[in-house]
Amino acid sequence: MPLLSRKDLVKYFAEMMVVVFGILIAFQVEEWRQDVREQREIDAALVRLKDETKDNLRFCERSVPMSAMQARLVQVVLQSLQAGRLLESDRSQFESGLVKLGWVVSPPYQSTVAEEMISTGLLKELDQADLRSIIARIPGSVEASQRSFNVMRGIREEPREELRKLVEYRYEGSFDLMEMEGGRGGSSAFEDATKVIYDFPKLVDATYFRNLVVVAANVQVEIYGINQRICNFFEDINAQLTDQGYL
Repeated sequence: MPLLSRKDLVKYFAEMMVVVFGILIAFQVEEWRQDVREQREIDAALVRLKDETKDNLRFCERSVPMSAMQARLVQVVLQSLQAGRLLESDRSQFESGLVKLGWVVSPPYQSTVAEEMISTGLLKELDQADLRSIIARIPGSVEASQRSFNVMRGIREEPREELRKLVEYRYEGSFDLMEMEGGRGGSSAFEDATKVIYDFPKLVDATYFRNLVVVAANVQVEIYGINQRICNFFEDINAQLTDQGYL
């Protein structure tokens, strides 16, 4: 085989370089396309996360004030029982508090988008470290809140069952239906439709019930705290997404 001339070698080398550069450029173009697709997926996920966070905050608009109100009303019940007297000015709050002893405000907070971003590995590709960190915490925070609500829901059963024995409810439906209707609206119409018949001295003398009201009052304070903490967390997520331009 004859040796290639200098000119042929240069030509051959140039052709090889063209091929190599062509391959490198093709790889770069494909990598760029992949980055664009990935960024689009991230942007789409963050838009959905923003919408989900807005839904969670809408739940918060109801859950925080309602759980705060329930905590205050149950405190009126507890303080009245401990004092052994019921002021006329406290009567309506006392009666509402009796109804709400067993209520647990636990809205269906969502973490679907964050779970999806974690499971698909998309979250790892998010460049903003602070945003990546807070999104990673969403499923655990929602799960921890729900666990706490479930614990509180279990604790509430005891005072509610004792309350059945000491207090009569006049309502068009069952005790559970009354709870469900109250959870849906909590409106003044519902409050007007709920009648509580009780013997105050009998409640005061029922030491076991009074002790259970102490537990119920603590539960309501804890529920308020859980709702406040998770809602503050969603506020932080919402603020970070807004700062990144996801409106």
